[in-house]
Amino acid sequence: SVTIVEKPLCAAIGAGLPVGDACGQMVVDVGAGTTTLSVISLGGIVQCRTLRVGGDAMDAAVRQHVRDHHGLCISRAMSEAVRLAVGSAMPGGPNEVVTVRGRNLESGWPRAVNLDSNEVRIALQEPVHRIAEAVLTTLERTPPDLASDVAGMGIVMVGGAAALPGLDRAVGATAGLPVVVPENPGNAVVSGAIELMHVASARSVAR
Repeated sequence: SVTIVEKPLCAAIGAGLPVGDACGQMVVDVGAGTTTLSVISLGGIVQCRTLRVGGDAMDAAVRQHVRDHHGLCISRAMSEAVRLAVGSAMPGGPNEVVTVRGRNLESGWPRAVNLDSNEVRIALQEPVHRIAEAVLTTLERTPPDLASDVAGMGIVMVGGAAALPGLDRAVGATAGLPVVVPENPGNAVVSGAIELMHVASARSVAR
C-alpha cells in the first residue's frame, strides 16, 4: 500500500517533534529552492507557507555580489562552495578568506579574487531577511492559541540550507523566539518518512 504524507509532517517527525500533541509546533524547512514554513497540531498542518527562497537564492546572492563589486562572473558551483566554506547569517566567529575564480566581465579573461566571511555575510543578508520576515508573517496568520504554543516551544529549523551558520540566530532575533536546528537538518524529511514506514510496517504485522 502507498500512503502520501505531506513533507512538513515528515520534517517534523524527523526532527523529533510530537506532531500528534494538541499544541502548535512550527517547522521551517529551508531547502535548495524553497523555504516551507508550517505550523502543526494534532497530526495536521494548520498553517503553511512556501517561500521561493533557499540555498539556491543564497548562492545567487553571492554570485550577484561578486559580479557587482568585483566585476567577476562565477559559476553556481563556485558560489555554493563559497557559501558552504565561509557563509554565515550573523556576525561572529573568525573572519575566514576564500579564493573565488571566474571570468572578468571587462576583459573576458579568467581572474581570481579573495572574499572574506564578512563580505559573504553581507551578500546573504537579503535572502536571510526574507526567511526571517516570512516566519513573522506565518505566525501572524496562525490561530492565537497555537501561536502562543509556538512562542513557548520555539521554532525548529530543518533542511540542507538550515545549516548556514547563524541562520537560526538571525531568524530567532527577528521573530523574538528561540530557534533550534537538529543534528543533520538536511536528513529530517527522509528520517521522518522512514519512521512512518516503520510504524506502518509494525501495524501491518500486528494485524
